Order: sequence, then C-alpha cells, then structure tokens
Amino acid sequence: MTRTVVVGTDGSAPSLAAVRWAAGAAYAHGLPLRVTHVAPPSASGSRGGDEGAGPPPWHAARERMVREVRARLDAEHPGLHTAGDVIRDDDVAGGLASAAAWAELLVLGTRGEGGFDGLLLGSTALGVLRRAPCPVALVPQVTAEEPPLSCGPLGPEVALGLDAREPDHEALAYAFGEAALHGLPLHVVHVWDLVPRHDPWQP
Repeated sequence: MTRTVVVGTDGSAPSLAAVRWAAGAAYAHGLPLRVTHVAPPSASGSRGGDEGAGPPPWHAARERMVREVRARLDAEHPGLHTAGDVIRDDDVAGGLASAAAWAELLVLGTRGEGGFDGLLLGSTALGVLRRAPCPVALVPQVTAEEPPLSCGPLGPEVALGLDAREPDHEALAYAFGEAALHGLPLHVVHVWDLVPRHDPWQP
C-alpha cells in the first residue's frame, strides 16, 4: 500500500488551514496527499427511498468541494500528487480514522464548520485522536499561511511532549524523524504535578 498523507476537510476555514499545512507536509516528505471528506448520510437531509437512483445531490456537492480543494492545491503545489474522496459514514471520526489506515500522517483542523469562536478542539478531532492508527496533526486556523513548521518566539523547532517514566517510542521516532527532515532542533518536554509530601487535610 502506498504511503500517503491524509487530510480531512469539510470546506470550512479551519479545515482549509489544515489542507494547506498538509500540502506542505506531504511535499516535504515526498508523499501524495489524499483529500478526504466524511459526512453522515443524515447530512443530506434526504428521507431515503432513492438509494438506487445514483449519488444524491449532497454527495455531488461534497465531491465538487473536494475537487475545488484539489484544484487549488494543484495550482499552489504543481509537483504535489493529490487524490480525493467522499465517504458516507454515520461516524465521522471513525470514517476519518479508517481512511488513514495506511497513512503516514493524518491532518485535521482543530475544529470544523460546526465549531464556534473560542472552541479549541472539536468533537471530531477529539474522536480521531483516540482512534487514529497513525500520527495526527491538528492545525489551528492561525497557521493557514505559515509553513508546515512555524517559527515560535525561540525559533523553529520540533517539540515533543513525553512521559519520561513510560516513553512512547513511536512518538520519539516520529519526532526525531521530523526534526532531521527539516533540520530543526528537537525540544523534549516532560511535565509532572508537584504533589506535597504531606497533605494537611488528610490524617
């Protein structure tokens, strides 16, 4: 199975930021990019009974959205190979996780069209994090015009949150690989709670 980068999109501004980020990541890795939209059948607003009459109008509209996203990517990244698909699934997070079964990386916006201002992480993104079979990159909308690895106040770096007591070796390997690929330093962070030795409220 061909390695690929999968990006989920619903056409919203946050998801389009994820598409741009994913394109940069796929280009840097020399991998094709698969643009994927997952929606439950109920999103069509249909009442059933026309399953054998060909794709419903909602499906055609979503296929058109995916084609438009790919056309924009082809114009911005001529050397990037893209593919696209629309998946009908009552479980959107599960559909995205399944679409990434053979992916090198799955990219999503932190929230989609159903989110609201101030929402840091949408339900779909949270569900995908729990079930994805590969690394997941969650892209906030503010990075829409930035390169795949943005520059912070201390300069560009790859940051890895790590439990030093039980390190995740797959996360370590991925972080080292990204740092080496982009020629960036790797910043490893371990955080723990400062628990007092004696709690005065306990006997």
